[in-house]
Amino acid sequence: MDIEYEKINIISLKSKNLVILKYHTLSSPIGIIVFTSAMGVKQRFYRHYTNYLASNGFLVYTFDYSDIGDSRQGSIRKSETTLYDWIDEIKIVTDWVFETHSDDDPKIPYYYLTHSLGGQLFGFLETQNKFKGMIGITSQNGYWKFYKSKFRYFMFWYFMMIPITKLFGYFPSKKVGFGEDLPPNVAKRWKKWCTSRNYFFDDDIYNQLQKYELYSGPILTLTFDDDPWATEEAVSDLYNRYVNSRREHIHTNPEEVNLKKIGHVGFFRPGSELLWDMTLNWINTKI
Repeated sequence: MDIEYEKINIISLKSKNLVILKYHTLSSPIGIIVFTSAMGVKQRFYRHYTNYLASNGFLVYTFDYSDIGDSRQGSIRKSETTLYDWIDEIKIVTDWVFETHSDDDPKIPYYYLTHSLGGQLFGFLETQNKFKGMIGITSQNGYWKFYKSKFRYFMFWYFMMIPITKLFGYFPSKKVGFGEDLPPNVAKRWKKWCTSRNYFFDDDIYNQLQKYELYSGPILTLTFDDDPWATEEAVSDLYNRYVNSRREHIHTNPEEVNLKKIGHVGFFRPGSELLWDMTLNWINTKI
């Protein structure tokens, strides 16, 4: 089945250009998916998985947060982007999707699929219940004591993150294998969250904005045995805060799906079709 691609530009509240990618076939979709990215991961990384979803009849939207991937503009050292801006951008993109399809068949369901950070920020949306289902892939409370290799990440968060950010004027994620470079304000706030037991729930500025109790739909969470960050404990700690949702959880060892490793990002790499099928089968039970 041939997949069509469209690149769409919309403007954020801070007048920044946000780049959206649309994946679809020429036939009418059986559902509409908004997919949100992990911290510092550009949307094109997810193209194999989003192609798979589109080839199975879904219309899929992804986007890059401001100053990441296709949405990056100018010097990242001069960026004033914050994590609150990224929350706002998820709201802007989801509202744009709903408005764009407001004249479509009202029976077409919407789904929110996400990797890591995007599942954390879903709880800030006022429109959560417009989504018939939500899938969080390795999406967790990012507090460092939930990680494996605790000493390594203790050293990173307390003795490396801020000095490196100050030295470069931004956090050079590419140099340390963490994905795309991060704007300085994003890096500093992320450090604050990851060194707090309750993550952003301990951050007065952000905790008062979250609306986790709103969502009453079903949630599927996925974790993998070799993921150093999104451990089962970390994922449960986050998603237990969606107190009115109905959550299902799948934990997988790489060997069970004929893979050598999965980790935090391997779900989205080619060859992971058995994992992709798990999410598709779950969605199909909700349509």
